[in-house]
Amino acid sequence: MLDVLRYSSSKVKPIALAITATLLLSGCSSTMTTNPFAGFKKGFGKSEPTTIEGIISENQQTKIIKSDDETKVGVRTRKEVTDNLQTLGIDASKLSRADLSGEDDSAWCRYLRTSAETEATIVGSPSLSASTDDEGSGSVTIGMNLLDFKKAELIRQSSEARCRAHTASKKIEGTLGLAAEATSFAANWAKQDYIRNNLGALNQIQAQAQNYVSNGSITVQDKNSIAANVSQLKAEMSKARAEADKRKDLPSFSIDQIKSRHGALVEATNDLQNIDREIRTADSLDLSVQTGYRYNGQFNDQLQRNDSDGYFASVKVGVKLGAITQRRNELEDQAASARLDALFEENTGTVWKSGFAEKSITNSLVSLRKSERSLANALAQTNDTISKLANADRAEVIRTRLNAKIQRVQILSNLAAVRASIKQLEENRKKIKALSN
Repeated sequence: MLDVLRYSSSKVKPIALAITATLLLSGCSSTMTTNPFAGFKKGFGKSEPTTIEGIISENQQTKIIKSDDETKVGVRTRKEVTDNLQTLGIDASKLSRADLSGEDDSAWCRYLRTSAETEATIVGSPSLSASTDDEGSGSVTIGMNLLDFKKAELIRQSSEARCRAHTASKKIEGTLGLAAEATSFAANWAKQDYIRNNLGALNQIQAQAQNYVSNGSITVQDKNSIAANVSQLKAEMSKARAEADKRKDLPSFSIDQIKSRHGALVEATNDLQNIDREIRTADSLDLSVQTGYRYNGQFNDQLQRNDSDGYFASVKVGVKLGAITQRRNELEDQAASARLDALFEENTGTVWKSGFAEKSITNSLVSLRKSERSLANALAQTNDTISKLANADRAEVIRTRLNAKIQRVQILSNLAAVRASIKQLEENRKKIKALSN
């Protein structure tokens, strides 16, 4: 069950409920402040670090704003949902507002606000009506359900809550979606960077092969085979650089920009459900006032118009009985719970995806560290081979030694890629954890 603590579900008499409706519908507002959202660097020079975070400028820390009435904006949840929140480190009874400044001015948020303002302008305005019949009787009336003022404000609040939910969701999805791209960037950049820094050594190996051909130590075919291996390694460098270039300007998020987004999403979802509940309550109540002018068009025996003619005013109070039934309260609770459950639903829930991503990162790190150990062993064997063949002068030995030197550069470039991936994945895991901080 998910419910705002200050929302009253006690039964009252229909007339009393309508008269006190404006007190019952006290709103579900949000406390929000603003804070600039810094950009990121566009450069991609040789001095850039191997993680995607290295191409982003330092961002201002996100403020966590305590709600003025935070003891009243908490949520009550059934045990399964509470357990999910506790897993994320979220206290369901005392959520904090995360500052979304500079982030909640997206095109979608502007659309939500302007659409809500349009609807609120219509809903919160009085109605003008006129009627007549074939006998000449008629009236002109202007009136309004006073609860429409509250409903208009709820519509505006709903747009802000939807904006907060949208912003939090996009930050969560962006963090998860860009993580794989950032890891690919780190691996490819580290690999091409290592090979590029060792182009001189590779060119020297080719020059040595040419010298060995000149003095008859190896054949031309041996030299061509060595040159082909060097060319292949240079091609791997170019390919890795091209893959890194595709991702060098990724708008990756810093930890300060994304922390507490799980809590912000849960909170916005809770606010939306309670605002929807209050709107339904407002729709079920009628506290209308109207005034106008009525004319009959007929005369009585004294040739005077009927007493009913002239100006009038009236007050109307009403309630749809379904709004105060126990069944309605039960359904509201079920809807609120389901709305929050959807965030944790397997395969589709926004928060569930974060947990799945974290597990995937853990599994990937295990695999990468295994690869790191394998490459380290291969490097040790290659270095041992080069050392043992250092002074041999037979053609097959020279060829093997030169190829082993090329292989060492290749192993070390792959090792650089693996270690960069490990570093980036660890950074990605920190970010996913920060979503719940």
